[in-house]
Amino acid sequence: MKSTNSIIDIDESFQIFRDYLDTVYAERKIHTIIPLSTGYQIGSVLSLPKDMLMQLLPMKNGKEIERGGYGWNFDSTGLKDAIASYENTKIGSETYSIQNICLTLGGTYGLNRLIHLLSSPEDEMLIVGPTFVRLFGQVKKKLEIKMIIGNADKGFVLSSKEILEHVTSNTKFIFICNPSNPLYTFMPALIIDHLINEVKKRKIYLILDEVGDAYRTQKFQNYSYSNHIKSDYVIRICSASKSFLLAEYRLGYTLSNSDIAKKLSREISDDVSHINIGATEAWKYGLEQEQLRLKHQDDTMKKVNTQFIRTYKTNQKKLLECRNIAISALKRCKKVTKIIYPDACFSFLFKVETNRFQDDIALFKSLLLETGISLVPGSGFGLKKSDLFLRLTYAYPKRELKKTILKITKFLEILC
Repeated sequence: MKSTNSIIDIDESFQIFRDYLDTVYAERKIHTIIPLSTGYQIGSVLSLPKDMLMQLLPMKNGKEIERGGYGWNFDSTGLKDAIASYENTKIGSETYSIQNICLTLGGTYGLNRLIHLLSSPEDEMLIVGPTFVRLFGQVKKKLEIKMIIGNADKGFVLSSKEILEHVTSNTKFIFICNPSNPLYTFMPALIIDHLINEVKKRKIYLILDEVGDAYRTQKFQNYSYSNHIKSDYVIRICSASKSFLLAEYRLGYTLSNSDIAKKLSREISDDVSHINIGATEAWKYGLEQEQLRLKHQDDTMKKVNTQFIRTYKTNQKKLLECRNIAISALKRCKKVTKIIYPDACFSFLFKVETNRFQDDIALFKSLLLETGISLVPGSGFGLKKSDLFLRLTYAYPKRELKKTILKITKFLEILC
């Protein structure tokens, strides 16, 4: 007997997320919206250090730098070296080289090109949810998709056995967001390790989307995969959008075996000659600085005092304060019955109990129309509409955040 509690209709979840976006965009044309639903920092709560921002300028010493044009002069070796060193520092071993890296135009684009390269029409993808279903708008046109979700009382975590129960002879990919979106919790590393062994035996690919791995909480500073993450059947998708606050520059990369990395690079070169050259200088600098920070997270950190690291620590403190403001206020609200504490990034999920609303879509819309506050219904990530989960992004200016959370709790207590 299968122990998973839900197999999800991803087409329905995809449409729900689309409808949520359409509703918010339409309302924005009429009224000001408080967007605690973006999944990204709002109102410049977090800042890039000035030394990193300077790398974005097309000038050095008052003169215009040589720009890449169509890219004949673009050499990605230095950037890939920085990525490999950064990833090896995170894992704690010399696991990756530049041959394992393919530069992409952000995480979603990397996933789309991977599936285009590796899939056939008869293939299936098994998605471990809840997850950001908007990722799969193009993917679901290429192959069959099935999403599974664990029980809420277990934090939606599925064991490797429960995941593998749903693998069929047509399964070509297992997809996991790690940390999850909307939960922003990490899957236990032991489960990942067991899956790595199993996909190798079964000759299917494990795709790990790590775009949300940014600003980890203190408890998860040392979360890491084992050395055998470098497997022919493991592909990792990463980006600079959240970890380096460079979302608008569409910078990302995949980590895979060298054969896939080479083929994927050629596939992408048919679309674009190169990614944003100016932004890659800032990204490279950030990777080098973040590697330095990771190496010195103990007391020796006092000896490493770059502007980048000082700004990172300031950002981390601001995020902790914002998270505490939001969670503390919601914990005091009797209508909020469950909060899933995040391990990283800028958002978390909470559950509402009410007799007034039968589903999270009606709850989201009423909150939006009554208060102007936008949250994301959990059903847009594959959760049951009747469970009334909402995702809240807390990276918002503290004074405004306090007022906004107070409006949410008053709405829930009075109208629900």
